Amino acid sequence: MELNTHNYKKILTALSLSQFWKKQLEQNNAKVNGTSLRMLSDIKEEISDSTISRRIYTQNGEIRKLAKSVHLELSNNNSFRFLEDDFDKDFNSLDEIRIHAALKEKQKEKPLPLLIRWVNLAKNPKYKAFLIKEIGLFNQEDCASNLLDLYIEEENNLVKKELISTLGKLKHKPAVDTFIQDFNYASQEIQQTIIKAIGNIGGDEALSFLKTICFQSHDKEMTIEILQNIRLIDSQGNIYNELKNKASSEFEKTAIAYVELNSTPS
Repeated sequence: MELNTHNYKKILTALSLSQFWKKQLEQNNAKVNGTSLRMLSDIKEEISDSTISRRIYTQNGEIRKLAKSVHLELSNNNSFRFLEDDFDKDFNSLDEIRIHAALKEKQKEKPLPLLIRWVNLAKNPKYKAFLIKEIGLFNQEDCASNLLDLYIEEENNLVKKELISTLGKLKHKPAVDTFIQDFNYASQEIQQTIIKAIGNIGGDEALSFLKTICFQSHDKEMTIEILQNIRLIDSQGNIYNELKNKASSEFEKTAIAYVELNSTPS
């Protein structure tokens, strides 16, 4: 059943619920503050800086971070300012969930600003990787060329992996050649991420590369990953069938059998 937004707002006003929870924020009690912030987020009513400012600058880290994410979601005054300075200390998975939820709500109002701005400012690798992932989730294709430039310079493994994955999600074809050049010098973890990204991007260059490296690896998991991505982007099935017919070792035949059992052709 669809929510009648107009009636819902009228009920909230009549019961003064938003005013009640805003008033509760004035209490110097972490539990009450946390409940108030979560309720205001649920109510989805715009919140002023003056209402939330005391909680944004509190010494209690959890309340402070919750207040920042609620500000991002509900404020119309410089909403994105707390995406700077790595959001907060001890950035964690719960912060990721809250920020992502806030960004989803914000996008319902109008398109989000390009998140690459805050990626460039980020110092914390975990936070930087999170923002890069959000670029992919919100399909911000205009960030792709900047992400590829960052990938070329990036040394942190966590950030590098997320750059590869996001460029794959965005299907940024210029990245394929760069990934191919880097492949033989990369760690196995990065190689596996490159294979998935190239599979997402697709195209003749990607297919030719995956065919070349298919049976070069002695790692069964990587070989299966390569075969799955070949099957994904080989629309005619010619390359995949050629590899299947050439499979001679028990290792290669087992990998082919696994792929056919667990994936479908394009």
